Amino acid sequence: MFGRRNRKKRASRSIGSHPKRLRVEGLEPRLVLTPIVDVSDVGGVLALTGNNEPCEVEVRTAVNNNNSFTIAGLNGTLLTLNGSASTMLETTVHNITGNIEVNLGEFSGNTFHFVERDNGQASRTPADLVIDNDAGNINNLGDVTDLEDDTIDLIITGDLLVTETSGEYFNTLNIYRTAVYGDTIVDNGAGGGSKTTIDSSELDGGGATPVALWMINEDGNDILQVQGASRFGMGNFPPDFLAVDIDNGDGGSRTTFTGASQVYGSVEIDNGDTVPLAMDISTFNNAEVLGSVTISNGDGDTQTSVQNSRLGTHSTEGGPLEIYNDEGRDIFSMSDSEILWGLLIQNDAAAGGTSTSGSETHILAGSFIGELSDIALSIPPAVLGDAMYIEGDDGDDLVNISGNPGTRNEIFGELRMVLYDARNEVNITHARMDSLHYDPGDVGGAHQDIMLISATAIANEIDVRLGGLNDTFRVINGSTLPMLSAINVDGGDGWDRFHRDTDVTPSSLGEDNFEELI
Repeated sequence: MFGRRNRKKRASRSIGSHPKRLRVEGLEPRLVLTPIVDVSDVGGVLALTGNNEPCEVEVRTAVNNNNSFTIAGLNGTLLTLNGSASTMLETTVHNITGNIEVNLGEFSGNTFHFVERDNGQASRTPADLVIDNDAGNINNLGDVTDLEDDTIDLIITGDLLVTETSGEYFNTLNIYRTAVYGDTIVDNGAGGGSKTTIDSSELDGGGATPVALWMINEDGNDILQVQGASRFGMGNFPPDFLAVDIDNGDGGSRTTFTGASQVYGSVEIDNGDTVPLAMDISTFNNAEVLGSVTISNGDGDTQTSVQNSRLGTHSTEGGPLEIYNDEGRDIFSMSDSEILWGLLIQNDAAAGGTSTSGSETHILAGSFIGELSDIALSIPPAVLGDAMYIEGDDGDDLVNISGNPGTRNEIFGELRMVLYDARNEVNITHARMDSLHYDPGDVGGAHQDIMLISATAIANEIDVRLGGLNDTFRVINGSTLPMLSAINVDGGDGWDRFHRDTDVTPSSLGEDNFEELI
């Protein structure tokens, strides 16, 4: 269902006006300590605690015993057991029946590995895996060095809970060939940038929340890369199941689903404002989402791309792709893809068309939109039967729907556009749609509209009302349009130009509403 999205704006932070007084002090020598990780196995819980030195530790489940774990210190890291003074390079603990909890401390470069068993079978947790991800830590789940094997390295039978509790550092989380039966919640709420890679993994979302992936990032540049045929959800998802929920703060963000990834449920991506020279980028490339996809961007430039993907594919529980952008230059592109429940793009969701940055929408060859739109869409702002709704702003807006002679774009329903002021351009070539509706948004505004329809079939209705300046409307290359009584083309105020090729049907399109025939 298309609807105007009300985004809750984050409160801005201000810096006090008092100047800071700089003071230079001599540096004290720092005693470099040996990195030590204490291993605790009290009460069936396995806890790993670092001493705030650059620790590196590896964990694996013992062979033929799901409740025993081998822990090894790497690159000079030593281990202690339950706080004892004795140190060792490796130890094995038994009777672990609860959570595995990891807190290596607030030191950039702390690294945690959870890998397969010595015999190559998957390691397995008895309950949740809980990681405190502080101060630039690196967490590797599964063997990140083996890129050829696609078998599961790690099974988390409970939830995967990763939390940054302090520090504004760039944190790295790699989830490779890992199956999570419960929920996966990654909270980088303490600030700083982050990079999360999910490769060839299965995140079920079978916990109490429930959610297959919930990612919370504060201000900073955040990257989520999904690849390697990863799966979110368990196949038969309940109605309105939000499988992937991504909340990014201010700063540039990059979210990518690729590599034949599948989402059994809906996806929501909420990005804050970008900073200068940054951009919010959302990409679906060779991916499938059975539910709806909603992308909300704050102020700043954005880019959304759908390539060789299928979104909203479930016949009864699917949903549309909805994109809500605030102030900034916004670009959407789609090719060789299907968006079965419809596409909505608002390029100035907060200000209602008063942004002046402009937008670009590119629907390229092999695209199919809205095959189920008669079920999905309602008002406002779209109306029942809209397969595709595009709202521009007061900048230059470009809509380019461009197929080729062998591969037309198909829009199953109505294409509706409201592009507001400035110089707007619509090019529709080698396409088929049920109806076309174009509205300048505010009659008499400062519009200069250019519309081209080429080698296109429009079956039911055309309602085109151009803006208040000098406009151009052209229909060429054998386009077939509905009967004259279903066509309304009005150039509006200004000196407007009209052209129709002789092979276009019908032979009259309302040329009387234009000042010049070209």
